[in-house]
Amino acid sequence: MVKTSSPVISHVIGTTTLIALFFIVTVYYTYSYSMIQDEVVETQLEEVAGYVSSNIVQLVSLTTLSGEDQFLIKELKIPRYVANSIYEVTIERYTDPISQEEVLRVRVYLASRPSVYGVSYLPWSEGGPIHAYNGTDLGIPESSLSPNVSVSSGYERICVWALKRGTEITIGLGRRLVGG
Repeated sequence: MVKTSSPVISHVIGTTTLIALFFIVTVYYTYSYSMIQDEVVETQLEEVAGYVSSNIVQLVSLTTLSGEDQFLIKELKIPRYVANSIYEVTIERYTDPISQEEVLRVRVYLASRPSVYGVSYLPWSEGGPIHAYNGTDLGIPESSLSPNVSVSSGYERICVWALKRGTEITIGLGRRLVGG
């Protein structure tokens, strides 16, 4: 007489397989949802970066129209939160991996997850007459401005600025102080 396996063992194997399959599907769904959510947030951050870089380009254009030294400030209207998170805005030097040229770009990233970011490239290379503010004191004539290398979206009165001295233009971010 041939002995067949017990129905209990078949049920245990089947139940274990269903539980494992349920766990795999849940992990796959969670991972896929997280990736899609990150793409949506990155798109929103790219829109903010594009808005900031557009304002910087406008300020530089205005400073180049005049032969005199100038200091211009423009207050930005950016959302305080993206995906219910505070984010950082910075102007940075970036070396293009293909051309090896050092360019300027606006990078906007979540403060809690810097790997989720959006960028917008500025139309100038770093070697030219236009430079990003690097945190050193430039003797900015406006006492109501606090210049920064990066600015958190949690602050109020965030602005971009451009300082023209001779043929050199420095661009940067900052916050308008109360009363300015």
